[in-house]
Amino acid sequence: MASSNKLQLSRLGTKELDHLSARLDLRPNVICRLAIGRSLSIKESVRVYQRTSEEEVGCEDTVPREFNRFTLTGDEDELYKILIYQHEYEYSKNKIAVNQYFKEYFLKHIERGLDSLYYEYQRVNSPVEFLRSLVEGVDVQTGKLSKQLSVSDYEGLKDR
Repeated sequence: MASSNKLQLSRLGTKELDHLSARLDLRPNVICRLAIGRSLSIKESVRVYQRTSEEEVGCEDTVPREFNRFTLTGDEDELYKILIYQHEYEYSKNKIAVNQYFKEYFLKHIERGLDSLYYEYQRVNSPVEFLRSLVEGVDVQTGKLSKQLSVSDYEGLKDR
């Protein structure tokens, strides 16, 4: 990861991403954007999120996926930055340093979101039901979330 405009997912994140991409027939960058949205719906700072080495067991053969920043954010880089800054400030009162945004917070939102989406997909095991479950939390009239996940909701997905 030589450039500040590149991100490398963990091996487990890559495995979850590949699984979701194959099952949903969506490009990996689209899945990453869904993951960011899911992570932003969790009512806790992403700063505390970290994958453990125990979670990475069984992923040794997986080559971590690397993305260019533009592939993930497109022309909406500033929008993602604002959403992540606001989320972090709301749940931790922490102000993100400019040099931490992409490599740390953006990456953690992708990883946490992939984790949540992966377990949600395992629960329903159907592309149609999975996509329906993503939309159920959104008010179609306003586009606003009608339900945000709490940390216990997120942890509950992993326990199923």
